[in-house]
Amino acid sequence: SSRRRHTRSSVESRGLGDVYKRQVVEIPVNAYPTHRSYGRGWKCNRGYRVDGDTCTEIIVPENGYLAPDARDTGWRCDRGYQHSENSCVAIQVPEHGYLSEREYGPGWKCERGYRASEDACIAIVLPEHSYLVDPLYGKGWKCARGYKAVKDACEQVVLPENSYLDSNGDGWICGAGFRKRYDTCVAR
Repeated sequence: SSRRRHTRSSVESRGLGDVYKRQVVEIPVNAYPTHRSYGRGWKCNRGYRVDGDTCTEIIVPENGYLAPDARDTGWRCDRGYQHSENSCVAIQVPEHGYLSEREYGPGWKCERGYRASEDACIAIVLPEHSYLVDPLYGKGWKCARGYKAVKDACEQVVLPENSYLDSNGDGWICGAGFRKRYDTCVAR
């Protein structure tokens, strides 16, 4: 019930010239006094949330549990379940996937060597001279040093005379005393 109980709490607050004034605070059912001079003067018990000047019970759905605080819904879903409106629904993990710890997104990630594509995990096809990287953004592979990505392949970087690989390893820079001109390095 949201009716007020007859409990009252008095809070002292410091005023001008160190004079104390007493304030009587009505404590609703399922709440406790905070004995503080700021705020409402009360907080809801665990399992309840503030609803105007009352405390309303938090209804936890099946496969859920009370959250450490009553913000938002006041509850979280068990591992393997995801929040959907006022319930916790089972996360459908695709083949080559596993449950993730994130409270947002699909609730699953793909195993190494696979990338998410809609509701599935598809194998990453590695071209020759490449290696796996996090597929969160991109194809899930990167060319080895000395190779550059061209469509779905890794082509060797052709170094002109008087050049060396750049820091990324997929391009080149002219050496000291030379400058780039088209596909060559010419003296300055």
